[in-house]
Amino acid sequence: MRCRWQAALADLGLSAPQAAALRAVADHPGQAVRAVARQLHTDAMNARRLVDHLAAQGLVRTEPDPGDRRRRRSWPTDRGWERAREVASRAAEFDRGLVALLGPGGAATLTALLRQLEAGPAGPEAPQGPPGGAASPAGPAVAAG
Repeated sequence: MRCRWQAALADLGLSAPQAAALRAVADHPGQAVRAVARQLHTDAMNARRLVDHLAAQGLVRTEPDPGDRRRRRSWPTDRGWERAREVASRAAEFDRGLVALLGPGGAATLTALLRQLEAGPAGPEAPQGPPGGAASPAGPAVAAG
């Protein structure tokens, strides 16, 4: 599934984690990079690298937070908004393909199971984040939850 999603993004010049970071920034413009990290279930350094890469591509701009100069906030540029809309469109198309492959019931079951896995076990014995701080393959709703 991850390989198919990556292939769907190839001509946009984005990896799946970069697309997920762009969508996170577009969904909550002006948020701190740490908030992007929480949305992606990754550490702040990884989110910072993703946002910096998006900024280098001209898709995101970052500015220091006036209330805390150590924190950086991020917004999509005009190109970033366009690219985020294209990623969202491809994610919807990807989801439709999964529904066609699995049927509505199968896709709903897959979505529920992926959300359950993403949420993890409840309680104090629950693991504290993904191993290695890897970003989720966020993109399509079925893959990202």
